Amino acid sequence: MINNTIIEKVNELIKKLNIKNYTGIIVYGSYVGERNNSLSDLDVMIIKENYHTLDCGSMMIDNVRVEFFINDLQRLYSLADNEINNNDPSHLTKFATCEIISDTNDKVKDFVNYAKTWLKGFYTHPFTYIDATLNNIYGYFDIGDLNWYLYTKFDKRITENNLVDYHFNSFKHLRSFLSGYGNAYRCLPVIGLFVNIGFNVWIVIAMTIYLIKHNKKKYLIVISPMLVAVFFCILSPANNYFRYALPFIFPMPLVIMYLLNLKKIEKVK
Repeated sequence: MINNTIIEKVNELIKKLNIKNYTGIIVYGSYVGERNNSLSDLDVMIIKENYHTLDCGSMMIDNVRVEFFINDLQRLYSLADNEINNNDPSHLTKFATCEIISDTNDKVKDFVNYAKTWLKGFYTHPFTYIDATLNNIYGYFDIGDLNWYLYTKFDKRITENNLVDYHFNSFKHLRSFLSGYGNAYRCLPVIGLFVNIGFNVWIVIAMTIYLIKHNKKKYLIVISPMLVAVFFCILSPANNYFRYALPFIFPMPLVIMYLLNLKKIEKVK
């Protein structure tokens, strides 16, 4: 069961956002079952009906970062159906293991039960999880997949009622140029590979195989943080997120130069 502290934080969130006429509210993630730690976010889904936009944002409430999503009930059913058809239970797991904070007409309960029923179906067909895992991690290995995310906007509702002083600077044209550059760079021939998630993952794998095959295991410590980052990308529920890949993309040139330099030193010896 969810504890009163979480309920208080959700109520404070609703109060600050001044949201009314919602169908229900669920929370999910590490806070459900009290598996959270000091770095955990509180994930909140506010469910409405006939809501034609998808809104999200975050704010600090009593030293806890609360990430909230406002979604339409029918859109959630469509999302669940899409995962069922694609053998991808990642969101179904989230909904099936959530806690209901508010449910005005039992429609949220019906949706959660719907997710739980289909999730049980995955357990009766275990090979489905192999397909689901592959569907949820392929973006980290596919060099041709360039559909990752660059964040250039923010949820304007968090600035309403003077909740926070959060705003863009006056360099609108420069910001547009830089965001356009960021989206275009990944598509450039050859040099676009430098920020290609799949390409960098395979470089990490190639370096690992090379060091093991040539009996240079002691140098694995150099790339171990990158291996850990790749491992957690695979474990994460997000597929092909550029910010998750930055820990092994950003240091890649330095690591490659370091290992090439070691090879030169060994030749001299």
